[in-house]
Amino acid sequence: MKTCLLALVLSAMFTLRPSSGTVNLSSLRSVVRSKPDHVPPSLLTATAPLISHQPVNTTGYQSASLPCATSGSPAPAISWFKDGAPLDVAADSRLSQSPQGSLEVSGLQDTGGDMLEGSYRCTATNSLGTVRSRAATLTRTGKAALLTTPHELNWPACLLHGHACHTMSEFCCSYYFASFVRGLRLLFFLLCNYLALDAFSSEAMLQ
Repeated sequence: MKTCLLALVLSAMFTLRPSSGTVNLSSLRSVVRSKPDHVPPSLLTATAPLISHQPVNTTGYQSASLPCATSGSPAPAISWFKDGAPLDVAADSRLSQSPQGSLEVSGLQDTGGDMLEGSYRCTATNSLGTVRSRAATLTRTGKAALLTTPHELNWPACLLHGHACHTMSEFCCSYYFASFVRGLRLLFFLLCNYLALDAFSSEAMLQ
């Protein structure tokens, strides 16, 4: 834009020069103050990219989410990096990127899930530049978080798998299921003892 204004000023100095060899200052001021018509409106309203929600250190059992929210005009394009190298989200089925820019990671407990652990960054880029987030570490945990509300328990999985638990929800319901089975065993034991005692008492009375 400054180049366009400089060209207009130089052009005015040669085209507005009268025969006396002096420059008409009033005409020159009107040229300088005029706004070029060819400046795109988008450049007048453009803003540099900004990361409004930074990624944070995250732990996950089977899946995890790394946030990254941005602002700017034009809308910034978001890219992710892992351990300093560009991350090809489309090429890895365990990775996906939300419309807001967050990185969704799954398969942490699958084979090779340890390779998903590391340091992650996101970048936001538009026509005015690129900004980079701070680094956030993704770590997988050895077990799922303990569920505390009963409606979250996976009761069908509990009945199906019993003690073969793969998630904490299955562990919780298998615990309750095992307690229920122990209660039935105790009840059966007491009933057997009662019947045996009753039979012994009846036999004793007959004698």
